[in-house]
Amino acid sequence: MTWRPLRLLRRGNTLFVQYVMVSVALLGGTQLAWVEIVGKSNEVNAGVHISGLVDALFNPRFGTDGLRRQFGAALGIRTLTSDRPPAACPMNCAATHGAFESTMLSRLPAHSHVTLDRLGSWTWVRYGESSHWAVIDINPVSKNRLLAAAGLMFCCVIVLSLLGAWLIQKPMSRLSRAASRFRAGSPPQALRVVGAHEVKELTRNFNAMTQAIHDADRDRAEMLAGMAHDLRAPLTRALVCASMIEQAESREQLVADIGSMSRVIDQFLTFARVPDGEAPPDEHWTPVDAYCRTRYGSSATLDEWTVGASSEPAIQVALDAGDHFCLPILDLERLLDNLVGNAFAYGATPIVISTAADAGRYVLAVRDHGAGIPDHELSRAVRPFVRLDEARGGAHSGLGLAIVQRLARRHGGVITLTRPREGGLLATVGFPRK
Repeated sequence: MTWRPLRLLRRGNTLFVQYVMVSVALLGGTQLAWVEIVGKSNEVNAGVHISGLVDALFNPRFGTDGLRRQFGAALGIRTLTSDRPPAACPMNCAATHGAFESTMLSRLPAHSHVTLDRLGSWTWVRYGESSHWAVIDINPVSKNRLLAAAGLMFCCVIVLSLLGAWLIQKPMSRLSRAASRFRAGSPPQALRVVGAHEVKELTRNFNAMTQAIHDADRDRAEMLAGMAHDLRAPLTRALVCASMIEQAESREQLVADIGSMSRVIDQFLTFARVPDGEAPPDEHWTPVDAYCRTRYGSSATLDEWTVGASSEPAIQVALDAGDHFCLPILDLERLLDNLVGNAFAYGATPIVISTAADAGRYVLAVRDHGAGIPDHELSRAVRPFVRLDEARGGAHSGLGLAIVQRLARRHGGVITLTRPREGGLLATVGFPRK
């Protein structure tokens, strides 16, 4: 079981999240450094300035109390004479400690007292051990105020960073979705070239690559169709000639070989004719359960699908998807012909055809009870022209499951091959519920 924070971290491993995290770290570090440097420097400078004024005001060399009051009034400093803390002084004039207060105390006579009212705008100063107090209407910008200002700036910049990250990440997300659609078999659609220079170059290369792959696949399909069509006439002539051979054994062997070649050609044509893209809306759609029940499960076809002389049917059906699971009848016929034919050719009876409806999708599955395919060969089995003769035996074109894959992709489906615990091969095709 994966640790939950680790799962969340993996889900957040995106370009958008990484860009935002880097932006937040850089901006937060910059703001904290700015607050620490500027805030402390501001308080020290203010302490130097105010301590000089207080020292000049209360220094005995300055003059009489009258001159001191006149000088204080000119500077905006109110002076008091009291042996005890003035009543208006907050917190009973308890000393406060900060860069501003420490700077002032270091420059004033010993036993001086400084109280900074950070909620208001007043600074209370007692000069040395005398009874002289100075009340100054000044409160230097503290680090708390700078932190509040920096926090507001930080929030504004984060909003802009989120917008910038979204604008940068959007073309990449669009490119990723287009690659997923193309990998699933959808025809390529040229993406709009937008974004940074590197993203534009990547988009242009992606458009060119997908178009080249699509053109190559189309050329291959046209070549296969052309070759298969051109081989029809020679095979027909060969079949006529084979029917004239007097030796029955040789004639039957040659006719069987020609039939095998004809079936391979049919697969070539089917593979080449399966169109890309979604099925057009005017195709005739039919319920999958009803089609399978009529063709493979009715009593009318029971004699056709039997194992030798026994009464056990070679094909068994378990249909539970319901009438809403529909596919175009031509695609459904091709899909089942290839799945069932593949199971008969390279597996063993009974062949089980089943349908089901689970969360968000419909499932069509065909299972045989043969030797199966090794686990390391399952992913290769659906690739065109891949032959797994060692695994399943027989000569074939390697297109049966590839045709099923193309038909499934045409309707948004995915084919999955698995080895059941009891043996054989299970081909499952999942279609999204619409």
